[in-house]
Amino acid sequence: MDPQMADRLDALQQTWISLGEVLQDLPEREWRIETGCPGWTVQDTVAHLTSFELAAMGEHQPEHMLPAGLEHVHGDTHRMIEIPIDYRRSWAPRKVFDEFRDVTARRLTMLRADDTPSDAMMPFIFGGQLPYRSFMAVRVFDAYAHEQDIRRATGRNGNLTGPAASLARRQLVSAWSRACASLPEFAGASVKVEIDGELHRLTEAPGDTVTAPEVIWHTSFENAMALGCGRADADLASVTVIGDEDLFQSLIPHLAFTP
Repeated sequence: MDPQMADRLDALQQTWISLGEVLQDLPEREWRIETGCPGWTVQDTVAHLTSFELAAMGEHQPEHMLPAGLEHVHGDTHRMIEIPIDYRRSWAPRKVFDEFRDVTARRLTMLRADDTPSDAMMPFIFGGQLPYRSFMAVRVFDAYAHEQDIRRATGRNGNLTGPAASLARRQLVSAWSRACASLPEFAGASVKVEIDGELHRLTEAPGDTVTAPEVIWHTSFENAMALGCGRADADLASVTVIGDEDLFQSLIPHLAFTP
């Protein structure tokens, strides 16, 4: 297996194990806590992770009619994602957890035996195609993001270093760099983000860097994940901005990049 793909699978396994350790002894009442992911409780989030992997393995999805009035569901793709989650909402938390452990174990076995080339194009659920290596990076980011949703919601903060966290941090920086490159107001500006003391350059200011607009913003990695995923518990008040505040304000609507 391509070493890059092996690293992604190691990261995926690591975040699933880490999440399992949180869920193992989670009191039943805490499975009903709302997360920062709009409309989803802890249990809904675990059901999503399981159902996505079941779909990726080609296993049958439930025949289920969504109730009316789910305000967080917009469009056909979101409805498709929500159906297996709503199907499991009446389940006991232990049943949801047992399914998660079973499915993720089987999925990892399947992925490690997969000899798909890392540059093979794969269909993406939100449209278009991605190289397999990029597709799996997205899968790791999604799994890790939802682990962090659950950790923030239940006050069980952790797993902020290691393979999944490192990949997620790179994904954040890459997405914000692309956002800055696409916005005309950032042309010629110097934009940096400092995440838990680690500085990342989002743009390169050409020419005279002394007079170029510059902004550096600082936040924690936990909050950076919430900002990048557009979570309701993201906290702009915990972001410290040095330099051109107007430049940072123009970036705020583009911080969230997940669908």
